[in-house]
Amino acid sequence: MTKKWTTAVAALGLALGLAAAGSAQAQATAAAAPAAAGHAATHQLPPHRPGAAPSVITGPLLNHGGPVQTAPQIYVDYWGWGSDPSGEQPYLNRFLSNVGTTPWLDTVNQYGAGANPVLAGTWSDPAGLPANPSDAQIQAEAVNAANHFGTGTSVNVQVVVATPTGHSTPGFGTQWCAYHGAVAALPNVTYTDLPYMSDAGSACGAGSVTGSALDGVSIVEGHELAETITDPLLNAWIDAGGNEIGDKCAWSGLSTIPTAGGSFAVQPLWSNAANGCVLGTNNPNLLSAPTFEQNITGWQRLVPQGGIVNWVNYNTAAGAPAPAHDGTGYLAFNTNIGGGSVFQDVPVNIGPGGVYQATVWLSSQSGAASGTFCLWGLGSSNTNSCVAYNVNSATGYQFFQVVYHVPQQISTLRFQVYPTVNGGTTDMDTAGLVRIG
Repeated sequence: MTKKWTTAVAALGLALGLAAAGSAQAQATAAAAPAAAGHAATHQLPPHRPGAAPSVITGPLLNHGGPVQTAPQIYVDYWGWGSDPSGEQPYLNRFLSNVGTTPWLDTVNQYGAGANPVLAGTWSDPAGLPANPSDAQIQAEAVNAANHFGTGTSVNVQVVVATPTGHSTPGFGTQWCAYHGAVAALPNVTYTDLPYMSDAGSACGAGSVTGSALDGVSIVEGHELAETITDPLLNAWIDAGGNEIGDKCAWSGLSTIPTAGGSFAVQPLWSNAANGCVLGTNNPNLLSAPTFEQNITGWQRLVPQGGIVNWVNYNTAAGAPAPAHDGTGYLAFNTNIGGGSVFQDVPVNIGPGGVYQATVWLSSQSGAASGTFCLWGLGSSNTNSCVAYNVNSATGYQFFQVVYHVPQQISTLRFQVYPTVNGGTTDMDTAGLVRIG
């Protein structure tokens, strides 16, 4: 990977792009120190090159004494949007509304920052914009948004200037995917230049986790969100090579995280405590094939004697009777016998006191479907936490979760869904199982 620092009058932050080939040591040492006071430097990661595997940049983040965001407030300015062919606006709103309560973002807490950011407001500014707005124009629009929202000048304020399809600052997709910095005209207020991510395709993450064009939206904005929280004015938590919390893990170990608003693709964040890249303070998703993207490895059917459990792993790209929740894959199943179910076993070998959260999105193939969703602890005796579900194809996927407190030594966790006997076909997508305590 090659990094390049260039001086700029605008107070730009660290830009996010795809990692190119090269060792972690080269990545960490290629960046120079920030420019002199009164200027800042753009910090660019070049686009991914075919066959180049991203590398983790080792070494701790260092506290340079600047402020962090302890109560982040996120404002999104959709500047001049006339169309949204990929559906990025609702996806971004949903991500920012739910990511603050996740173990993934809790990683920032060890740096004295606050997770739980609030999507404090969105604005669709109808004003026109240039085909390729400059950074100065992005900053001016951030000022317009701050005035519109009445944000004041707290360091906790993040203004995300989201530009529509076909309108991006020069360098998008070839030199960077997004960047953040401080608004020159509003001391302490931070901004993010967030172009229409799917315009850049796989260079900025489209299809990189679930197969969805929207993957890059949450990967890139998640990167910028965490970096702005821990290094809002570019003088707080940075490593010896000038890398922030997201840069050190950029494009490596991509995965999905469960939230109350659905599953989202993200990159890991650097944890000094773990001395590595983590997907959360409480472990990653323990399930195999949680999004059913043409793969159901680890999933099984429980079929009591004399009964039937039908199941099909559908791919909407190849034709399916119903939509998926994320990506193109989902698992549909039904049964004609009590106890018939779909499950996955996860070995854990843990004693009393552990806490796990299981999450899933459920819908119906057609009409109504119902059943019970459980997380079991299997050991010398078996215990569970369950919730009933009633879903309908007319209303689409609904989110369900159960929390299981381990009461005794167990060897296995079982994620299990029991459809009601002859109670319709259940569609399942975006499953998650994480340890939360």
